[in-house]
Amino acid sequence: MQLTVNQRVGGSIPSWGANQKSIMFFYIGNECKLLEQVDAGLFLDKGWTKVNSVWYKGYSTECNLSENIDNILNGYKPKGIWCVISSVDAIHKVYHPKLCNFPSDGFTNLYNNNVVHNYLTFNNTVNSLDTVFDNIVSMLVDTIHGYTKYNSDTLNIWCTGGLDSVLLVAICEKANVPYNLYVDHTHSYTCNIRETNLIKHVKREFSNYSFMSMFNERTTLATGYSGDSFFCRHPKQINLLANVLNLTAHDVVKPNQYVYTYLKRSMFSNMNNVLGITEEEAKTRILHGISEWWSVWHVDNTITFTPFHDEDLIRMVLTLPLQVLIEASSDGTIQKKAIEKCNPDFLLLVDNQKNTVFAGINLFNNINRVKLDCCKKIFIV
Repeated sequence: MQLTVNQRVGGSIPSWGANQKSIMFFYIGNECKLLEQVDAGLFLDKGWTKVNSVWYKGYSTECNLSENIDNILNGYKPKGIWCVISSVDAIHKVYHPKLCNFPSDGFTNLYNNNVVHNYLTFNNTVNSLDTVFDNIVSMLVDTIHGYTKYNSDTLNIWCTGGLDSVLLVAICEKANVPYNLYVDHTHSYTCNIRETNLIKHVKREFSNYSFMSMFNERTTLATGYSGDSFFCRHPKQINLLANVLNLTAHDVVKPNQYVYTYLKRSMFSNMNNVLGITEEEAKTRILHGISEWWSVWHVDNTITFTPFHDEDLIRMVLTLPLQVLIEASSDGTIQKKAIEKCNPDFLLLVDNQKNTVFAGINLFNNINRVKLDCCKKIFIV
């Protein structure tokens, strides 16, 4: 068996995202008990489609995947969260978007000496906060429209009351895109219609999936995944930006700001060293981390949609001046202003702070006070 990985190219510069754990549910090798063998040396979970000698899974917001397999095999990399595997005579070649959605050396067993990372490059463009959130709303509306143009599955939005999932609802309303809404007022409920050894393993071993809902039939689960990192709201990103000022995230995030309680978790308590870096170096490291950020993939027949896993989004955010960016990242200002631009009433649904014991309360108490023109069905869970 021969393995060829159509992987990323570039240098290796330390970043903040390299330790993120996620998984891609295929395996190339001799044996994998959790997955089904579909070809010599190739094991897949449910939900893949085969066209001739090619398997594919996922979605694109720029094209219909099934109609563009040949183009993808010839180098086309449309946006989205997808994977294509050509499988001929036990030679497997893996294709993915420019911003890869899965690690090359995790559950996939794809590691080889030729795999290196495609780090994103930084430019020095500067924009105002108003310009940034205006552009981001336009980007997100285009992404939602792209999904509905090239994919027939209805979006099932899992809304927790966090900034990102509320923004997703607001964008669907602005884009006039129909959706089903799951209102998670406990911030911990999962709908485990499907339970297999693979899903049990995934939920046990990978925290990103411990609270993800699973469905028997093909279902597109729309989430706020990637929002933290692609809006530069992750504490490690804020810490890099603060380092430019010879400070840490603990110095710049105020007690009343959105990220504060999350920042005070024990896993961020060791962020007390100042690197002494420039603004360009900090923003470059943030982009490098994005190139290694694998927080979302599809599980069996559950297709996970997020409009936030988009290189253009983080690039736009990083055009903010340093002080404005630190403030906006600490309080979720970009998302708040984007929600307000769509419909100010949706701000009633947003948690006061990220991931607290009160998460979901504003959503549950106020969901009947907002107008949901595009919502087909609503489920309180």
